[in-house]
Amino acid sequence: MGITYKVRIRCLKVLDKSKIDLSPIHYADGDRSIWQEQLTKYCDELYPNIKEIVRMYDHDTCYKSYYLMSGLLVPSWYDWKTCPQVLLISNFAYDRRGDTLYKITFFDHLGDFISAEKRIVPCEENRFMVLIPEETHSFNYLITSPFERVDTSSDENVHFFNHGKKCLTCPKCVCKCNPDNDSDIDSDSASTITLGEHDQADAYDESEDEEPPTKRPNSTCEQETCKLLI
Repeated sequence: MGITYKVRIRCLKVLDKSKIDLSPIHYADGDRSIWQEQLTKYCDELYPNIKEIVRMYDHDTCYKSYYLMSGLLVPSWYDWKTCPQVLLISNFAYDRRGDTLYKITFFDHLGDFISAEKRIVPCEENRFMVLIPEETHSFNYLITSPFERVDTSSDENVHFFNHGKKCLTCPKCVCKCNPDNDSDIDSDSASTITLGEHDQADAYDESEDEEPPTKRPNSTCEQETCKLLI
């Protein structure tokens, strides 16, 4: 069994939901420059439709193959004018284990189930989007094999966010998503990202006091904003 060790989930407010491409894209073995071109095209097509990047969850799963991210909050869920309508999900991994199942489950403010979206992708390095149902307050993100189930009774397999920005269950000094582990958390903000390369630093500093850009960027910062979409 291989490893899947990083995920980015962007909560996007878009201009037109009908223009969102819900089909996954993934890296196929071979020339990585082809994957780079595919990523660039994917982001170039998405960028003009983005009004706001409301929040980004940037989570290192500490080298767990199958896991559940629980209690992720949809920011501004109470205001339809400002809440996001789309999740853009980036999965990063070098391993190959065949088809991978991704399941995003949505809940209302009472914790009642609304709906679930599933994607089965033949490679662990991939990108896909899902629409956020109306009245969604929070969501879970599950990655597993189509033939196995994650044991959600085990704390080892569950990353609990409790409606905050960071994972509360990752071991200290292992996963930088732990809110008590502040080491290196500010070192990424000035780094340069190569499209699709996950051995680079993150696109921006997600500290407790900062959010991603809340206004649609102009042409002068288009390149920087596209980094947030990878």
